[in-house]
Amino acid sequence: MSIAQFQKALYQMIADIPTCIAVRSGNKKFLSNFELTNKERRRLLSVSMQPGMNTNCTLFRMNRVTPLYTSMPNICKMLQKKLLDILLEFWEKHPKSTLQYKEEIKLFYFFLKNKIEDNSISIQYLDKILEFEGKLNELRFDDSYTTEPRGKYILSKHLRLIKWNCDPSILLENIAEENYKFPNLPEETHYLLVENSSENLELKMINNSLGTILENLEKFDNIPTELMEMGFVERNQNEMIHMGI
Repeated sequence: MSIAQFQKALYQMIADIPTCIAVRSGNKKFLSNFELTNKERRRLLSVSMQPGMNTNCTLFRMNRVTPLYTSMPNICKMLQKKLLDILLEFWEKHPKSTLQYKEEIKLFYFFLKNKIEDNSISIQYLDKILEFEGKLNELRFDDSYTTEPRGKYILSKHLRLIKWNCDPSILLENIAEENYKFPNLPEETHYLLVENSSENLELKMINNSLGTILENLEKFDNIPTELMEMGFVERNQNEMIHMGI
C-alpha cells in the first residue's frame, strides 16, 4: 500500500469539491494520476460516498477562509456579494494549501492584486485597501510583498508607509460602518505610517514632508541624522554588502 499516494489523493479530494464529486460519480481519471492498488481505489471511492465527506470539504474551506476574514477584514467587507465567487475562483486556481495564515493571506493578496491590475474586478478604493491590509500583514507575519529595496537607506523594518490620494480616516470609517457608497473624497495626498510596536500595530498620520522623504529614500545619499535617531530609517545592510562597503 502506497500511503503517501493514498494520502495525497485523499487530501486533493477534500480540498476540491468537484474532484470529490467526480470520484463519487465513478470518474476514474483523477485516481489514475496516483499509484494506487485496487484496494486503495475502492477505499477512496467508498470514502467519497460517505456523508461525512461533505463536512470534511466544508471544514477545509472554512480553514482557508478564516485567515482571510480575520486578517483582511476590510477587503472581505468591500467585496460584499462578490466575495463568494472570488473565493471559489481563488480555490480553483490554488487548490493546494498549507492552511497556514501567512502563506494563505499572501497567496490571496497576489491573487486579488492581479485581478485588480487586469481590471477583472473594479471596486472604488479596493486597490488602496488591499495595499493597506497587505502592509499590516507584512508586519504581523514578518514578511515582505515587494522586491528588496535599493539605496543606502531604507525604512526601518518595523515600519510600513502607505501613500493615499484621499483621507484614509474617512475611507476606513465608512468601511467600518459598512457604508460602501463612498463620498466624493477630495484628491489630496496623505501618508500613513504603520508601526509594529511590541504586540500591537499603531497607525500614525505623518506630514507630507516627512512622508515624501520616507517614500523616496533610495534617492538619498545622505539623510538628516534625526531620522535614524528617531527610528524611521536604517542603513540598508544588503545594499552596503552589494557595494562592498
